[in-house]
Amino acid sequence: MGYPLIEVRNENSTIYASQTRFLLNPTENETALDYGPSQIIPKYKWYVPLTYVTDLKPRTMQLAWMNQSDCKE
Repeated sequence: MGYPLIEVRNENSTIYASQTRFLLNPTENETALDYGPSQIIPKYKWYVPLTYVTDLKPRTMQLAWMNQSDCKE
């Protein structure tokens, strides 16, 4: 099924996170991988916990969840 590959970028002091599906062997037969789990995880998007700190609270770790509905294609 693969793994979520998370990209984090900073644009004008705003942080954006996005995810794509990572496969160790991307040339593997997709039909074998797409059977079943695609009905559970729509288009292979995952709920991913993101922890971060900011310069406003450098000693406080904060948690945000990347939801499946937040993911853009």
